[in-house]
Amino acid sequence: MEFQKFLKLFRINTKLIVFSSFLGLLISSFAYYFLPVSYLAEGTLYAFPISNAKQNSEVSNELNYARNIIAISNSPEFKTILQNKKLVDISFVPLVGISSGIKLKEVSPNILTLAVSSSNYEETLHKYQTYYLSLKDFANLLNQGNSNFELKTLKESPTISSTSKNLFLFLMIGFICGNFMIITYLYLKKK
Repeated sequence: MEFQKFLKLFRINTKLIVFSSFLGLLISSFAYYFLPVSYLAEGTLYAFPISNAKQNSEVSNELNYARNIIAISNSPEFKTILQNKKLVDISFVPLVGISSGIKLKEVSPNILTLAVSSSNYEETLHKYQTYYLSLKDFANLLNQGNSNFELKTLKESPTISSTSKNLFLFLMIGFICGNFMIITYLYLKKK
């Protein structure tokens, strides 16, 4: 479409475009006020070898404890434990996929970060601590043979932060979405 035709289309349908912009602003402002604030608890876990006379130091230095813990956290047995404790809220997020609100990530061969999100401060803290204790108990199944290790947090309590919502960002997204939808509609109607 040429720019002149676009301007002509805009001039003819100015009232409709202004109405759709206002509607987009209204919907985004409702979303801003009614979407809940979410909290994120983050902490660092440290997996280190236990000094044991039977443990071979060369083997313990080469083991990747963090990957073993991540692998065991993805096992069906551990997921069953999480479901029984009602720690996992599985939801579908568009363009991301299935989200459970818990993220365990390897930083180095012995260090992991654990992030838990929820809509309540106390619930976020409770989920973090319960997940950590469940993971620590379940990881003891890996303590066999030469690979004995222990899992600890660097701090007793995790760092909890709330996600802040930006009203200007919500309004701009509503304005742009309202304009985009009506301009697309008018363009397709014209064709």
